Amino acid sequence: IGEIASIRVSSRRIKFIPVPAGWRVTVRGTNARQILFIYTKEPEGVKNIITAAWDSKWKI
Repeated sequence: IGEIASIRVSSRRIKFIPVPAGWRVTVRGTNARQILFIYTKEPEGVKNIITAAWDSKWKI
């Protein structure tokens, strides 16, 4: 799990960048961000699960 870094105030979001064995995920809160690496054999399935959970929690 990556370091949690303080950043300027902005909206929450999640960003997926493909890497050879899964995803590099940047999670941004209102004033902090964290970078995670997720390794999996099923990258699209994992992305769909995480995106669905994110949307159910933060989507307006």
